[in-house]
Amino acid sequence: MPDPTDPDIRAFVAASRERTFSAMAVEIAAEFGPGRAWSVDLVAAVHHQLLPPREAGRRSPFEREPAVMAFITDRDGLVSMAEIARLGAEAFGSGRFPSKSAVGRLALRLRQRATVAAS
Repeated sequence: MPDPTDPDIRAFVAASRERTFSAMAVEIAAEFGPGRAWSVDLVAAVHHQLLPPREAGRRSPFEREPAVMAFITDRDGLVSMAEIARLGAEAFGSGRFPSKSAVGRLALRLRQRATVAAS
């Protein structure tokens, strides 16, 4: 049974940013042997654990505003993004609240984080 805490393989996965999960699984089997081989699903799970996709890249300045993020979270899925943007601009002022398209991107990031945290 594969060991998801194997430090050698975890280091390999962390260093393999440009490879696909299936390519990493094949390379792990070749480099560490069939007894320590990981499935593609395990490689993906550990990769997301070590390098969460929502933390990569630039972050929106609105993500540093807990009240803004809570406002979006509380309304996501209940009303449209346009309505969230309109209500948020009224509540916080247009300079302190993201546009409709930014609200959509932030809501997507929040959902992705919730999915990763739940798994």
